[in-house]
Amino acid sequence: MKNKNAVYTVVTGCYDSVFRHKYICREWDYICFSDAKIDVPSPWRLVLMERSKLDNGRKSRLIKLLPHKFLSQYETSVYIDANIDVLDDKLEHVVRRHIDFNSSMALAPHPLRDCLFDEAAACMRLSKGNKKKIIKQIKEYHKFHMPLHYGLYCGGIIFRRHNESCISKAMEMWWQELKKHSGRDQISLPYVLYRQKIHVEDLFFDRYENFINNTSSFKINRHNKKLSLRILKCVISLVPIKQWRRRLRRQYCD
Repeated sequence: MKNKNAVYTVVTGCYDSVFRHKYICREWDYICFSDAKIDVPSPWRLVLMERSKLDNGRKSRLIKLLPHKFLSQYETSVYIDANIDVLDDKLEHVVRRHIDFNSSMALAPHPLRDCLFDEAAACMRLSKGNKKKIIKQIKEYHKFHMPLHYGLYCGGIIFRRHNESCISKAMEMWWQELKKHSGRDQISLPYVLYRQKIHVEDLFFDRYENFINNTSSFKINRHNKKLSLRILKCVISLVPIKQWRRRLRRQYCD
C-alpha cells in the first residue's frame, strides 16, 4: 500500500471485463477482486478471492459491501462497478471534497426512483430477483415502519470511510440483509440506513446529478451477459411503478 485511498472493483463468473480507465488518479491504489485469474491492465492489481459456496452475485457483493474486511489498511475506499469507465478527473475532485468535508459515505441518488418499495416493484416486473423473497423482504420492512420515499441510490460508485465503526456496522447489516433476502442490494440499503441512522451524502453534491447522466465524465459499458443500461432504463421507464407499489403494499403489507 502506498496511498490512503483505494479504488476497487469485483468481477465474478466472468460477468465483466476489466479495462484501464481513461483517467487514472496517481494518488489512488486500484484493486480488482476476482474469483478467477483474469487479465487486468495497469494500474489495476488483481487479488484472488477465497473459494466460496456463495453464488456469483453474493460473492461479488460480499466484497462490495464489506471493504472494512478486505481493505482495512486504507482510510477511504471507492467501490466502482467494473463496467464503468472514468473519463476525466471529476470523480477524483468529488472524492477529495468528501475527504475534506469528512464525509462518511456518499452515493449518487437513483435517477428514476426514490423508494425501496418502488424498486421492489421494478425488480419483480423485470424478474430481477426471487419474487417470493422480495415479497417477504418488503413485508418485513413494512413491519419495521420503513417510510416511503426515504431514498434510493445507485450502487455503481460508493465512497466510504469504511473503518468508521458506524459505517462498518451498517455494512455488516447490509450484508446480512442481502444474505437473508432477495440479494438486491438497492432494496436493502435504504432500510439499513434508516435502521442504523446513517446519513449519506450525495456523491456529486447535487441530489439531481448522478454518474449515469454524466456522459462526459463516465461511460457505462455493457456487461458481458446483460442488456445495456440504456435498454434497461427504457424498459424500467415503461413500468407502472406507482400502481405496482400500491398493489404490493395492499396485498402483502396491510
